Amino acid sequence: MKKVKNYKRSSKAREDAKQKNQQMRRRRKKRKYMLYYILILIIILTTTISLSLTVFFNIENIEVKNPYPYTADEIISASGLELGDNLIRTRLGEIEKKILKNCINLDEVHANRKFPNTLSITCVIATIKYCCQKPDGSYIYISNSGRVIDIDQAEAFDGVLIISYDQLGDYKKGDYLQFSKDEKQKIDSIISGIENAQLKDITKISITKDKIEITYQNRILIEINNMSKIEYILMASAKIIDEYIGVNESGKILFDEVNQSIHFLP
Repeated sequence: MKKVKNYKRSSKAREDAKQKNQQMRRRRKKRKYMLYYILILIIILTTTISLSLTVFFNIENIEVKNPYPYTADEIISASGLELGDNLIRTRLGEIEKKILKNCINLDEVHANRKFPNTLSITCVIATIKYCCQKPDGSYIYISNSGRVIDIDQAEAFDGVLIISYDQLGDYKKGDYLQFSKDEKQKIDSIISGIENAQLKDITKISITKDKIEITYQNRILIEINNMSKIEYILMASAKIIDEYIGVNESGKILFDEVNQSIHFLP
């Protein structure tokens, strides 16, 4: 019968196996502690958030900047805020909307958190940007944000730009003009073009479906029938008025679409 020779495991093999087992135990232990750390972190975060929304960061002070023509108390009352409200849970956008709705002489409202316990409200009064002439001949005054400041004025104030718009609806004080995005962009482009051309004596702008007419010093009519050329037309018109038209002359400046040129007709 053949004998089987027994081989003893070398000391190096035993040491490698022992080291491997130790490494596996350390990894298991590390994973175990990692789970504990994650659980503890979740508990801490949950507790912190809960306390922040209930106990900490409550409003103890409400500061109001530039409340005129209202008082600070009137602005706070319009906002619906109360001391003790949570600063984090307070929705700033809703606060701004409430104030604008209730304070019709304001153009902008900006609410900001000041940790740990203060809410700051900054107000911007509505100022006249231009006025619109209604079909009945009366005027309404519009702010920088497109808000109606005043209505049913029999005459336009001196120095205020007049815009005659054939699709102007009925508005009351505090309303916002319900212009489409394209209509608002058209008006903004006209006013921007006038400012860039430094035409400071514009007295009236008439906007219809087919064309735009801009009146300079109640004596020169600038006709615009292509909005894409408005910057060019107004810059060229300013040059013509400054260099070629006498101070007592009147007439019309128009853009020749075919020849891409500007002409003055006395």
